[in-house]
Amino acid sequence: MGNSEGGLRIVENSDLLYEYNKNVRPAVISFSLGLDYPASCPNLLAGFIHIKPNDSFKQDSILTCTPLCLYVIRGCGTTKIADEGQVDWSEDDLLVVPYQTQALNHFAHEDTAFYYVHDEPLLKYLRAKPAEKAFTTTIFRSHVLREKVESIREKPGSEHANRLGTLIGNPDISETKSLTHTLWALMNVLPANSLQKPHRHNAVALDLVTYAPKGKCYTLIGYDLNEDGTIRSPTRLEWKSGSAFTTPLGMWHSHHNESTDEDAWILPMQDAGLSKLEILPNEIFFNIFSHLLWNDILTSFWLLNKRFNSLIYLNFSINNCGIIINKTSLSYKIFLSKLFPLISNCSSLINSIRHIHLDGTCPHSYDFFNKNHCIQNYPNLKSLILDQFYLSKVLINNLCFLITGRLNELTMILDDVFTVFELEKELLERAATQNTFVGESKKKNKRCVL
Repeated sequence: MGNSEGGLRIVENSDLLYEYNKNVRPAVISFSLGLDYPASCPNLLAGFIHIKPNDSFKQDSILTCTPLCLYVIRGCGTTKIADEGQVDWSEDDLLVVPYQTQALNHFAHEDTAFYYVHDEPLLKYLRAKPAEKAFTTTIFRSHVLREKVESIREKPGSEHANRLGTLIGNPDISETKSLTHTLWALMNVLPANSLQKPHRHNAVALDLVTYAPKGKCYTLIGYDLNEDGTIRSPTRLEWKSGSAFTTPLGMWHSHHNESTDEDAWILPMQDAGLSKLEILPNEIFFNIFSHLLWNDILTSFWLLNKRFNSLIYLNFSINNCGIIINKTSLSYKIFLSKLFPLISNCSSLINSIRHIHLDGTCPHSYDFFNKNHCIQNYPNLKSLILDQFYLSKVLINNLCFLITGRLNELTMILDDVFTVFELEKELLERAATQNTFVGESKKKNKRCVL
């Protein structure tokens, strides 16, 4: 487990790691994320701290996050943690501290720069406050991280690996091999004269370049791949020691080291231990939707974000999914109280509905044809199924209107043969006066089945 001093854990054994002026400058992109609080990606905030020699700095962000990760870019000094004692650190050490009730006090013996990452944006989003420590304060010594990576590099076949690095796993969270319960980290080496082939992540990556030969390293990033596997129309990001950049979720990127004799080192961090529902492709969601009732889709996914709204629009547009009201799926009462206001207040949702299925044995289903809930309000309605409906002038007027200029398919399920005959006669007479054919045959891709 490593040595413990005053409640601190000092990791000094690489076998514990897994293969695979006072100035605070947060790396904030809150505006582009649509957030009203500082964030570098939806769940994390990264930034830099500069402390002059023989000066101190009180860091109070530990009061509002559950883990705080500090990487020492340069310098050496000590950090006092209220009820856990004092820890010494130096260049390239990695210090991870859980939630505290008092601010951290950093003292720098030399000119010092920290890179920090914490999960305050996640707590802001959840409207939550930390209440207890989730792990023991831990410091990973720089030589331990480097030794572990070097041991992986020496393994047979490592020259063919697309990634040479060690997962920085906290012993308290061994089941996920992550740095903390909400942070994942990898110490990664990019050998001289090599590249890490195009790949993409399932979460946003906050990348710190811990060392790069000057003018020799860069990342290419883009949305698509060419047929030869290279990135199409990439953006080039130059590496500089002590600098950081963000790799968006799902974007292809490759890392390049064109130095002939120097390795480069990079430390990516991502959120971890969280449910990443949005990493799933659209096809998976459509498959999920196919097993759900339409009203459950709306109540579960509507207004989560713009992507889910768009998926719901598309699902209604391309599948035989629409408003279905019958005894087995949804009562008209629930539709009227919960779903009708939602649908009627969104023109995009109304426009996306192509299919409606109504059961006449359900109370108030006929209200769908009155002025307030008029079925004519769905401009792109193409398929209508009416099961066990009694004929009325209002119903026939609506059907004639829909058949004339809107529906591609009308299906009516009726038990009474005489009623079927009368309905067909009425529709034919109405259609004749409006120059529209209605019957069992097809014309202009329209079909009426009685």
